[in-house]
Amino acid sequence: MAAPAEDDTITLVTTDDPPVELAVERDKLLDSSVFSDMLSLPKTGDCKARVDVAETAADLEAWIEFLRSGKVEMPDNAGEESLGRKAVTIAKLVDKYGCTISRHLLIA
Repeated sequence: MAAPAEDDTITLVTTDDPPVELAVERDKLLDSSVFSDMLSLPKTGDCKARVDVAETAADLEAWIEFLRSGKVEMPDNAGEESLGRKAVTIAKLVDKYGCTISRHLLIA
């Protein structure tokens, strides 16, 4: 799969120390009422789209993986407790960022 074009991504900057930058495809964030409002703003200049968020890279990576696949997946060696923690983390971010379709997928 080809890497998305730079205009097709938004960089989320985490609260980690030092901050981590995670590139996310714009179309994956359209389910979020929070991000879709931001995405509708006109672009200015040649600045890359960057948004500071109040989450760590670990939490955001789990959420982004869910947005991309529609599934909560864990490595084969992870236990049910890890899967449960990951699902709760994803559920909190789905709720925080107002992701309607993702909420239905997570419940199913």
